[in-house]
Amino acid sequence: MFALSATSFSLAEKTLLHPIDLKVAPGQMVGLIGHNGSGKSTLLKLLARQLKPTSGQITLEGKELHRWGDRSLAQKVAYLPQ
Repeated sequence: MFALSATSFSLAEKTLLHPIDLKVAPGQMVGLIGHNGSGKSTLLKLLARQLKPTSGQITLEGKELHRWGDRSLAQKVAYLPQ
């Protein structure tokens, strides 16, 4: 399960993802819908560990995302950008 706690992402003076709390349970299907620039891609990149949150915490199965090894994370998470 992914869990985000007050997770946000900013670059310089611009906030790309405002603080969000979210839990995604195993087997649960989630759709991301929003206007251009609303943070959908940023959220996916945070979950794929391509970006590091500027605040808050992301966990996968109760373990902080940054503590997962590359191989073990790749066995749990697949990310295929367009």
